[in-house]
Amino acid sequence: MPASSRFSGPTSEPLTPREHEVLRWIAEGKGNRDIADVLGISLRTVEKHIENVLRKMGVENRTAAVMAWGRGETDK
Repeated sequence: MPASSRFSGPTSEPLTPREHEVLRWIAEGKGNRDIADVLGISLRTVEKHIENVLRKMGVENRTAAVMAWGRGETDK
């Protein structure tokens, strides 16, 4: 899938509480394995949460997600 169709901007779908939690840990500088360990979930589940966060926020990577989160763009 081309990048232009994958990352077309934020969706109207809100982040779940768990996705917010994963995003907070990303902002703290934690890697996927660390997040999985802290939350007591599998690495694959963390990866899926991150995938959903990026899709819902309409961004391409973790850094962009944290920057958007810092601007309050996760509450839309």
